[in-house]
Amino acid sequence: MASTRVCETLRAGSKPVIRPNFKMIEPKDIYTFYAVEYYLNCMKAEKDERAIKHYLNGLKEKYIQCLREVVVRQVNYYIDGLRVNAPITRPKEDESFQSLLLKIKRTLRGDKESINVKWVDVVEHLIKLEKVKNGDIKGLIFAIDRVNNTVHNGNTTILEKINIRLLKVYNTVHRCGIKDYMDYVDKDILNNLFIINKKEEYMRTRWGV
Repeated sequence: MASTRVCETLRAGSKPVIRPNFKMIEPKDIYTFYAVEYYLNCMKAEKDERAIKHYLNGLKEKYIQCLREVVVRQVNYYIDGLRVNAPITRPKEDESFQSLLLKIKRTLRGDKESINVKWVDVVEHLIKLEKVKNGDIKGLIFAIDRVNNTVHNGNTTILEKINIRLLKVYNTVHRCGIKDYMDYVDKDILNNLFIINKKEEYMRTRWGV
């Protein structure tokens, strides 16, 4: 799983600044999530349902923690740029998504006229993710995938706002087969969640059969 690390700080005054020691969603998290989805849907593997629920519950909390920080930074960015159509207070670090939604609906795009509807979509999908019950495997997979597919004003995945590398990861998992990114998957997690027929695993992940 991803670890806490000091990430690169963007140039102050141009984009929201990522603070040090921000616990990020890492490329391996994305690759592993989609590998787990693939194994659940396509592989004849014995699965540990309890372990899968635990894994997805943890990933859900990581998404909520990480993307709440992203949205808070984005709201502050719009406040600093006077891109709001009504006075709003700066959000707290632990601000609820419902409160963040009300604030983001008052922020404006670069033309200072249009509402940031794509950021509204981002927060609405995060609210839906937060509401999915822990242990709901299908619900969690759907909600996390939906967040990954939500775009910001640049028309690329919201994951890019966490780390630019995640845009390449997103494109890889959606345009290529699992065999093309299997080397980047956390094998310890897969081995903990599934008991896999090694011959079938090799044929499916390496040759796509």
